[in-house]
Amino acid sequence: MDPATKRDQWHEATTQAVRMMTSEPFPGVEGRFVSVPERNVIPKPLQKPHPPLWMAAPRLETTLLAAENGMGALCFSLSVEPDEAAHLVSEYRARILSGQCTPLGQAVNPEVAMVLPMLCHADEQVAIERGLENAQFYGWSLYYYLRPNHPHGSSRLWETFQQERKTGFQSEVVTVPGAPLRASFDKNSVFAIRGAIGSIEQVRELARRYEQAGCDQLIFITQPGHTKHEHTCESLELFAQQIMPEFAERDQQARQHKHDQLAAAITAALQHTTTTAR
Repeated sequence: MDPATKRDQWHEATTQAVRMMTSEPFPGVEGRFVSVPERNVIPKPLQKPHPPLWMAAPRLETTLLAAENGMGALCFSLSVEPDEAAHLVSEYRARILSGQCTPLGQAVNPEVAMVLPMLCHADEQVAIERGLENAQFYGWSLYYYLRPNHPHGSSRLWETFQQERKTGFQSEVVTVPGAPLRASFDKNSVFAIRGAIGSIEQVRELARRYEQAGCDQLIFITQPGHTKHEHTCESLELFAQQIMPEFAERDQQARQHKHDQLAAAITAALQHTTTTAR
């Protein structure tokens, strides 16, 4: 794929995908990158007018692009701290309010989601032993596939990770028991992912900080690398029982506040949407 036209290809293809989900029949297109004859694309989505649209947004630039297209910003860099998230959320919502939002679909999805590895346990050290190396493997593997010359079809990721971590990875994490969690404990190292791996109270406190930053969702990576299935299940049960309830109680109020803030701008944006149904 030519990097110079990658974004234009994405925009054209995504626009037509939305039209396929909402038009009966799809009228066809003869575009710069996409050529499809008229036909009815089935089955149609259950959600109307179509499922919420999201854009992967590893940087502020793409977070703002998501806002301009009326799409949710899926921030998956794994190392966005709550204070940085607050800035992203503020800029994202400001872009929607600015009148620069031209929805790519027929609905605006004004959500900002952060992605973090998560494994919680009553004992912080147990959580670290079970989850830290596997979470860091996941972060490392993302960068691995950005390399220009990795061996396609013959990669042995875990073995390569073990070799490379010896030259730049510190398996020991300097922690003060019960100290607040951070997404990363070294911004200069792809091996330094920490995220929501810790005690129940630590994970709860970290989630509160993202909530206070204005994040709409936290998406947890819970089973990367060699994480044992039973450890994943235990962690999810602890999270659901001891952490999630307080956030569920506040969710509706937070969503109503955001609706009140953005509703007029979203209504105005939908008046000049780039995708129309037939």
